[in-house]
Amino acid sequence: MPGTLRRVCFAALLLGAACGKSSTAVQSTTPSASPAVTPQPASDSSSLHFTVSPMDVASIIYITPLGAMAPSGHTLPTDHGYFYHSMGPGPIAPVSVYAPAGGVVTTNSNGRIDVRVNSVYSYWLGPLVFASGITTGVTVEAGTLLGSHATAPAFDFSVMRTTQSLNLINPLRYSPETLQADGFIQYFDEPVRSAIVAKVLRTGSQLDGRIDYDVAGTLAGNWFAEDLPVQDSGKGGDLFVGTRKLAFARDVFSPDHQRVSIGGLGMTGLYATPDGDTDFASVTAGSGLVVYRMLHVGEPQSPTSDLQIGWLLVQVQDAQHLRVEAVPLPSTVPMADAGAAPTAFSANAATYLR
Repeated sequence: MPGTLRRVCFAALLLGAACGKSSTAVQSTTPSASPAVTPQPASDSSSLHFTVSPMDVASIIYITPLGAMAPSGHTLPTDHGYFYHSMGPGPIAPVSVYAPAGGVVTTNSNGRIDVRVNSVYSYWLGPLVFASGITTGVTVEAGTLLGSHATAPAFDFSVMRTTQSLNLINPLRYSPETLQADGFIQYFDEPVRSAIVAKVLRTGSQLDGRIDYDVAGTLAGNWFAEDLPVQDSGKGGDLFVGTRKLAFARDVFSPDHQRVSIGGLGMTGLYATPDGDTDFASVTAGSGLVVYRMLHVGEPQSPTSDLQIGWLLVQVQDAQHLRVEAVPLPSTVPMADAGAAPTAFSANAATYLR
C-alpha cells in the first residue's frame, strides 16, 4: 500500500472513518470455523499470554502499536493500538474477532468488550457486533469468537496492567485505562507471535510503542490549555476537548523522528520537525523562546519532508507552564522559501499546563 495512502487512511480511522503488509498465516479462521490454535482456559495467575490472534493473521494488513496521534480526535498518543484489515475505498468486509486470551467479560457496551484475565491483566477491543452469548459475566477461552468488525478498516486493541506505572506528570488528567495501558505485542506467544510481530508497522526494537513522553521541567510530553478542567482531560476524542491539547512526542511508525501534535491553536494537525532540531526533552525554562519549523509529516517510515506548513513558538516558563503560539504560513512551501522565523510572541499566544 503506498505510504501516503497509509498515512491518510490511518488519520481518517482515528477521526472516525479509515486503512495496509502481509506475512505467513499462523491462524486462519472464518466466523464458523474453530481457531487453528487450541483454546486455553482462563488463567488464575498474574501473567498474560495471548495464544490466539484477535483476527485471522493472514487478513491483517498491518498493526499500529501504542502512541498514534491524529488531532484533534486523538491529539495525545493513544493508549490503544489498531489491527488494520481493509484499505482503500468501497465497502468493508466483516472480519471475525476472537479472544486472544481467556478471561471473564466485564463490559460489553457500545461495541466495546472488556475481558478480565486475572487480578493484574485485562484487555479490551472493539467496536464489534457481538457474537451470540457474549455478555457481561461470561467466561471466554482463548479462541472464543467475540464478534465481528466492519465499521472501519481497523479495530482498537488494548491491554491494561494494574501494576503499570506510566511517566505522566499529572495523573489526575488520565483515566485508569490510560494510566494502566501496556503494550500488547509483548504478550503474544509462539507460534502466533512471529506473525504478529511481522505485521507491526514500526521501526526499531520497541515494537509496543509508548504513550508517556512527559519529562518534568521540559517541553517533552503532553500539555493542556489552562482553562481545560483537570479531571479526565487526558482522555481521547473530541468529547474531551482534543482541540485544547498539545503533545511533543515521537512518531508511532518511526520513533527516531519528533512529532508535534496540535489540537487547535488555529493549526490543528500532526507535524514533523527538521532532523537534528532541538530535542523536546532538552527545552527547559532556561532555553528561552524556541521556534520550531512545522513540517508535513509525509509517508510512514519515510525521510523527513522539506515542506513547511508553519512555525511553532514555545517557551517553557516553569515546570507547569508553557507559552505557545502557532503561526501558519499562507501556503505549504519548501523550508528554504518559508522566510524568516518569528522572533516574539504575538497577542495570539496561549498558556498551556501540565
